[in-house]
Amino acid sequence: MNLLEVLLNIEEYSDEETIYAVKDWTVASDTIVMVEPDDGAVEFTVDRRVYSYFLEVFLIKELLSDLSEKHELPLEGKALCIIQYASNDA
Repeated sequence: MNLLEVLLNIEEYSDEETIYAVKDWTVASDTIVMVEPDDGAVEFTVDRRVYSYFLEVFLIKELLSDLSEKHELPLEGKALCIIQYASNDA
């Protein structure tokens, strides 16, 4: 699944889960949603792809809510704002 699909279905995920995506992050980046590993690893490899910590699900839900209140952006526009946040502020 890709990052845009995860964001489209974000309400299906638990606030306890974390999103990991293949860099360079785009809406098409391969993405995994899972509970953060006990060792706190920020990167791991699956099928020769390196997935890097992106953001926690609860944080993305908050960001999407804030973006919905302030901007009338389509989901892809919101996704780009979230990618920018993850890249620069997280």
